[in-house]
Amino acid sequence: MRWWFKRHYQGMLTGKIMGINHFLVEHQIQRDLQQKMTQTWQKYPPVFSYQCGAVNSIWLDYVSSVLNFPLDAQKLEALQNLVKECGWIFVFDRTCYICDRPTVISLDEQNRLHGEGEAAIAYSDGYSIYANYGVMLPEKYGVVHPHQWQAEWLLEEQNAELRRVLIQEIGYGRLCQELAATELDSWREYTLLRIDNSIDVEPIHLLKMICPSTGYIHSTRVPPNMRSAKEAISWVNWEINPEEFAVET
Repeated sequence: MRWWFKRHYQGMLTGKIMGINHFLVEHQIQRDLQQKMTQTWQKYPPVFSYQCGAVNSIWLDYVSSVLNFPLDAQKLEALQNLVKECGWIFVFDRTCYICDRPTVISLDEQNRLHGEGEAAIAYSDGYSIYANYGVMLPEKYGVVHPHQWQAEWLLEEQNAELRRVLIQEIGYGRLCQELAATELDSWREYTLLRIDNSIDVEPIHLLKMICPSTGYIHSTRVPPNMRSAKEAISWVNWEINPEEFAVET
C-alpha cells in the first residue's frame, strides 16, 4: 500500500507536468521539470492531506462508478478509508507516518483556534494545542480557565504577545488589586493609578471609575504621560473637560 501510494501521487504530479500546454511551455522545459520533480521526490518525502485525498477519491470514484473505468477496487477502497479516517500522511521509502484526525477542534466566532481551560486541538494520544482567540498558549496557561489566570504570571512572562493576552483576560481591575497599584491622583469618583511592575513595554496607567449608583468599579488604561485624574478623564472622553459633563448624583 505504501509503495502504491507513493507511486500514485508521483504519477499524478508527473501527469500534471507533462500535461502543461505546449504553447506555453516547451517540451524540453517539461522534461526538465519532470526530472527535477523526480529528484526532489527522492530527497524529500511526499506529504499528503485528507483535503487533497478527498478530491482525488471523488474523481477516482466517479471514473470507476460512472465512466466504468477499470480501477483496482481494493486499492481505491484503501485510499477512501485513509481519507475518511486519517489526517496528514508522510510517505518515505520504507516508512509511512499516518496521523489520526483530531478528536477536538475548538474555534471562536471568527474561526480562530480558541479554548477556555481546555485544548483548542486535541488528539487521541494526548497531544494538545492550546490557544486564545488564535494566539498559541503554553500548556500552563491553556489548561487553566482565563477567569482563574493569575496576575503574578505577568511578572515572569517574557513574550509580549502572551503578556497582552494575559492582561486582556485578567482585566485591569484585578491587576490593580493583585499587583499593588499606586494612586497618583483622584477627582470625585475617579482615581488615576499606576502599576510599577514591568509587565508591559511601557508603564501601565489606569483610570479607575466607581459608579455612584451601583458601586461597580471599572478600569480603563490611559497613556502613561497622564499625571492627573482630570487629564485622564478628558482623554477617555475625547478631550472634553470633565467639568462640562459631570453630573451630581
